[in-house]
Amino acid sequence: FELGLYRLLEARNFFYEGDYSKSIKLCESANNLLASSALHGRVGRVQWMLYKNYSALGKLGKAEVCIRDAFAFFRRIDDNEGMIDALNGLGKLAFIRSDFKKAAQYVNDSIELSKGDNIRMARLIGNLGRIEIHTGDWKSAEHNLKTSLKLAYELKQPTSIVRDHLSLGYLYLRQRQFILASRELKSASMIIEKNDFCRESIILQEYEGELAFEMGDIVGAKKILTRAYDQGRELAGESTLVSQIARRLAVVEQALENLDDALRIAQKALNLSLRLDEKAEIGLCRIVIGEIFASRKNYNSAKDYCQSGLEDIREVGDKYDLARSLLIVAKVYSDSGEKNRNGIVKLYDEAFRLFNSLKLFYWSAECRFKQGIFCCERANISRGFKNLYEAEKIFEKISERARIRSIQLYMQELSKLAVNVSLSSKNEYKIFGNYFSEREYGDIKAGQIEEILNILADRTNAGRVIIYSIGQNETEVLSQTSLSRHQKKKFAQQFEELLGEEINAEQPTLMFDTRRDPFINDLLQTENGKVISSILVTPLRLRNEITGYLYLDRLSSNGTIKPFGQNELNFVVGFADLISFKLAEYDKTVLEEDNKRLKAQLLEKATFPNIITQSKPMLEMLSRVQQVVDSDISLSIEGETGSGKDLLAKTIHYSSNRRDKRFISVNCAALPESLLESELFGYKKGAFTGADKDKTGLFEEADNGTFFLDEIADMPMSIQAKVLRILEEKEIVRLGETKSCQVDVRIISATNKDLKVEMEAGRFRQDLYYRLTALCFRIPPLRERREDIPILIRHFAGDKIKFTPDTMKIMVAFDLPGYVRERYNEVKKLVLLSGESGVVDSSLLSSKIVKASGNGDGRELEINTDVDFDDKFSLYDYLAEYEKRFIIKALRDQNGVKKHAAAFLNIPESTLRLKIKQYNIDSAGLNSVN
Repeated sequence: FELGLYRLLEARNFFYEGDYSKSIKLCESANNLLASSALHGRVGRVQWMLYKNYSALGKLGKAEVCIRDAFAFFRRIDDNEGMIDALNGLGKLAFIRSDFKKAAQYVNDSIELSKGDNIRMARLIGNLGRIEIHTGDWKSAEHNLKTSLKLAYELKQPTSIVRDHLSLGYLYLRQRQFILASRELKSASMIIEKNDFCRESIILQEYEGELAFEMGDIVGAKKILTRAYDQGRELAGESTLVSQIARRLAVVEQALENLDDALRIAQKALNLSLRLDEKAEIGLCRIVIGEIFASRKNYNSAKDYCQSGLEDIREVGDKYDLARSLLIVAKVYSDSGEKNRNGIVKLYDEAFRLFNSLKLFYWSAECRFKQGIFCCERANISRGFKNLYEAEKIFEKISERARIRSIQLYMQELSKLAVNVSLSSKNEYKIFGNYFSEREYGDIKAGQIEEILNILADRTNAGRVIIYSIGQNETEVLSQTSLSRHQKKKFAQQFEELLGEEINAEQPTLMFDTRRDPFINDLLQTENGKVISSILVTPLRLRNEITGYLYLDRLSSNGTIKPFGQNELNFVVGFADLISFKLAEYDKTVLEEDNKRLKAQLLEKATFPNIITQSKPMLEMLSRVQQVVDSDISLSIEGETGSGKDLLAKTIHYSSNRRDKRFISVNCAALPESLLESELFGYKKGAFTGADKDKTGLFEEADNGTFFLDEIADMPMSIQAKVLRILEEKEIVRLGETKSCQVDVRIISATNKDLKVEMEAGRFRQDLYYRLTALCFRIPPLRERREDIPILIRHFAGDKIKFTPDTMKIMVAFDLPGYVRERYNEVKKLVLLSGESGVVDSSLLSSKIVKASGNGDGRELEINTDVDFDDKFSLYDYLAEYEKRFIIKALRDQNGVKKHAAAFLNIPESTLRLKIKQYNIDSAGLNSVN
């Protein structure tokens, strides 16, 4: 018997040292020695020690048999302390199996028996608090854990102290109270180190790893959890501790996009939790595996795992785990293209309610944010904005400024989507893209470029190869590696700031050592503590114009330099030409989309209701025009310069049955005779010096459409004969060819001269005159319809600008030589000069208008010179303010297209981009700019 007791004491020592196998052998020996004795209490203690060893090793079935035997022995001799320990053990097993209700029942029974025993009471109250963490009763959990902690300090029980600090840290971690969590874990760490607790040390690392992950330090989390995983496997490879750490490590690997490692570890965690019958861990592991499969685009497997995992977690009843899992499952179903939109919305709504019940308002807001994104991606803009607004309000209440900014950026992007949703069905390119998923569509569009980038990365041994493309409206980032939208956006912003500074904007840049350069290393986030050790950048040129930049870098993990050399630089510079051509192909598709958008705008604007007039002669003329819009007969428009002949021609075309074909306009007075002929009729290769390829003429381009010949009175006689042939025979002959080709073109001509006078003077062919003027319409000049001037001025100025009666009277009375066109320019100038008041009075009018009206002294109008210059506001500041106003106005008028705005301002596009950056003009939010 004494030997049996001795073996039991030895077994306890080996248990606390973590040598569970040795402890089990000694317990079995002690059990054999004491079995035939009447020492039922000692035999119960042997069974209790066996339970603890088997539980630590994850052999829950054997552990349950031993603890129930122990309880039977203790109850036989009415051993109160033994029964308390046995009930507590049964509670622990129920806790591991996620049966929290039964676990709480066992612990409460133990507490009833422990009254008066403060040591056991402290441990049991702490256990109850740990159970309440998972049942969602966090207020009671915090109270019980603090009560237990206080008793444990008074009784100097280091094991209970450590466990209570760890549990409080885990509770605060769930509540996102990271400072409190870190403080509790630090307190636990000090006691663990002092007492050399092995198992508790691993639990501490598990919680520290999760804390690092939740705070965004993914690389640090991996390092901590990997160490904990290795130590846990060495201590008890088949325990609940290992399964939990493995599952958390798989989450980290998945976040780092190490999908193979993540799946391998998660599968191990699932298999182990199945053997241990850990219901909560089984469900959580399945959710993790489902998320990994979704990242690999295997959505069928992803949904299967997520569905079964969600069922497991619902059965367990842990509100926090269920809510977090619902968010993941909703994202998986959304990414998979699941058609059941209402089902996904219900998942988000359920998660939102659970987070609110736990008072986890950060996650409530995050839930609404993700739900808003989902709704907007599914074209439910109104519901999406509602969710985003709710998320923004919650984040504002809890002072999460970074997340508020994220929502605002996303909402700015959505404002463009909201405008274009109604037009998406008319966009042939979008219709074509509907046959593919969004990602497949992107691969088709950029596939050739990616192949070239992969070759370039292999030949130069580059870590990453990225194209920074300067598009028509905005820059774009293309890469051979997978980059998130956030990474692309950050790279574009940082790269633009470095252009002209550390990176040469005109010539290649080779930087050998960038390991300690904070700006270069801030371009793209690296993994596993790596730094960017060397970069190579070269401009991409097409026809001597820079269209983008090619960026390559090399990464270093151990601090060594891996610089690019001369050979790599030469190869990249030579390779850049090929990439430039591929980018041109890509930009062509973007240009086609812009053309369709502009055509849609023309279809909307160039209609008869949009011609502004209340003049009776003008209205009668328009009525006659509308009667013949669908006829193929040639039309002639007469009118003085600037009266709107081109607008009427466009309106006729876009209101006719030829609206879907091209409208081509040529000013006959703007081109010399030789160039005009080749442009109109085209030419064959070799027809003349410099004709190195066949060229299609504009008449062929306008086949089945409308051709507008402006200033036709200035057309040379030799070309008039060919135009006559088109009208009579509907055929043309290219320069250098003998065969004719048929064309179906409706011709509209316009002139500011009297064609009859030109014909009589011998400058215009008589036969062509009668063919062109079968129907002739005259646009009255503004001086003959002054009643239109006020409504035109109001139209040009907009609703926010007010003209004083005297100003309007002067404007109506004065005859501008340029008529409508010059009046438009004059009004736009007045709008700019009106400033914030929005009122235009006579003092702002041009001197020529004031002088002509007899109300002025003829002095030239000056921009306000009543300015007090000082050391804070100089002449340069004053000029810069007006320059900024003109740029903003030009961008607004040209719908944000920088190329068109630069042409409007008559400055190079590169200069405009520099000014936009200099004045910090947000081209995406022009409508909100004062």
